[in-house]
Amino acid sequence: MPWRALGFAVIAVAVGLGAGFLMLRLADSGGVDVRLGDAEFRAGSAESRSGDIAKGGPLLFPDPNSDRDIFVQHLGEDPNRGWLVFETRWPGSPSSCSLTWEAASRQFVPPPPDDKPECRGLPRAEEDGTAVIAAADASEPVAVDDAPQSGDNAGGPDSSLGISDSETSAAFTRLPQHRIAVRPGGQLIVTLLADRTDE
Repeated sequence: MPWRALGFAVIAVAVGLGAGFLMLRLADSGGVDVRLGDAEFRAGSAESRSGDIAKGGPLLFPDPNSDRDIFVQHLGEDPNRGWLVFETRWPGSPSSCSLTWEAASRQFVPPPPDDKPECRGLPRAEEDGTAVIAAADASEPVAVDDAPQSGDNAGGPDSSLGISDSETSAAFTRLPQHRIAVRPGGQLIVTLLADRTDE
């Protein structure tokens, strides 16, 4: 009967709307982290997350929309300031070349080339996501802006990544950045930008 089918349809719509309303109420209360494919998501309490980072290093979050995983980093003592979000890979590098946090050096490091040859030549990154490369005439790594910009860049990327020596500074100055803000109430909100950016 058409009236019975219509009744079931009305009930199904009402149940769906009720469930959606309940999810929104829970999200507003902080009980649920709703991602729903949007570019913006909650990363937790600024105070709690800053403590976690101080103890264990930057937090790794998967991008719910792509393979662009991100690090959430906090620098300084104030939980309301010093937040950064950047991707785990250098532009143009394979997905297997995500950097990891090395607590001893307090740097982000690429996989060893013995394990992943395709990652050979990728630089480390400082705590804030800026590149560190080894200069040919220096025993210590130096910031990329201070390193030679010509072909004598011993630690620069190799040709397998399709990046020439003249592009090294622009390509590896900083890991692609995204936005993070502390909302009233102390919640961290991460906005994943559609286009990669280093600004």
